[in-house]
Amino acid sequence: MVGIPALAEAHLPQSPAAYGTIMSALGAGAIVGALIAGSRPPLANHWLGKMLLIDFLTTWVQRHVPAERLGRVMSAVMFVGQGLFPISSAAAGAIAGWNLLFMLMLGGVLAMVLALAGLSIRPVRRLGFT
Repeated sequence: MVGIPALAEAHLPQSPAAYGTIMSALGAGAIVGALIAGSRPPLANHWLGKMLLIDFLTTWVQRHVPAERLGRVMSAVMFVGQGLFPISSAAAGAIAGWNLLFMLMLGGVLAMVLALAGLSIRPVRRLGFT
């Protein structure tokens, strides 16, 4: 989300209108996706769908972490999920100020690397199947 205003201003004519159009398209896509997903029956043991849901991660952590460690683990999960958001936004903004396309490419590459790293760990691949 950090790069969208800069992308609209740098590469699209009439940047305020372009920004509004992009944000409207994101919202419309979210609504259409929710309607389509809600109209379909749930997929049994679809690990990718489960992995994408924050609720699944939270539930999994709460079920598999020993009770005496749960507070510390949940605090780390919340810190990574919410506490690092301002720092990552500031870093993305700084990189976008230097080179917007590099920031967008870096975000995509990092997401792919982290996903592949997670999938290379056998217990992660087995999430939801035990």
